Amino acid sequence: MEKVTKKYQLNNSYFKNRFGNMPSNPFEVHEYVIEHKELPFNYQGDNWLLDMFTEYQKRAGVFGNEFFTPDTTAKRMAELANEFFTKNDPYVLDACCGFGQLTKELKKFGFIVSGFDQSYDFKKIYEYETAQGYEISDFRDYKKTFKNVVSNPPYPVKELTDFLDKLHLILEENGRAVLLVPVKFFEKERPQRLVSILNKFEVLHKEKMTEEFARTKTNAEIVVVSKL
Repeated sequence: MEKVTKKYQLNNSYFKNRFGNMPSNPFEVHEYVIEHKELPFNYQGDNWLLDMFTEYQKRAGVFGNEFFTPDTTAKRMAELANEFFTKNDPYVLDACCGFGQLTKELKKFGFIVSGFDQSYDFKKIYEYETAQGYEISDFRDYKKTFKNVVSNPPYPVKELTDFLDKLHLILEENGRAVLLVPVKFFEKERPQRLVSILNKFEVLHKEKMTEEFARTKTNAEIVVVSKL
């Protein structure tokens, strides 16, 4: 990949003004960084991967990115995992893992993490950035079981209902999960199918996010649950 000589700022500039020979999406940018050991844009911040994906979504006209877990929230979820997960089982599943925001924070506590998501492009970034294994799978098709699970899952009610139904199968007996979900989702009283699934979990802890998702007004909270 040709080295970039004229660099734009990432924010409000790179994906808008880039020339045709510059990396055109986050996955090409990541390949560029591996090859040239530098970013193709000017960047001042702490997490270029997260900020790059958020900026790219803005240019692509995507307005809801709840699937990108902000930094402080990812750190807090890892802290709660360290507090609530089974101490003699270091293995954790990062369900719907994306490029590894949660996995990186979990590794700091010594957890051995496996991730899954639907994208082959995410797989390449996830494995390079986290040095952990990634399986390409829709959550509905995932087959393995774990004692410990973390996830920032899909937020539409039907998809999140399906996810929680699958989570109950993935979790081993008395297994626990740290989830990032819409506020009061676990307090919903309808539809009936959702309520029946929620009743399969015990809520051990809840707290609101201390930061906002980029470019979306979704209110979310961290919930720690145990399989009943």
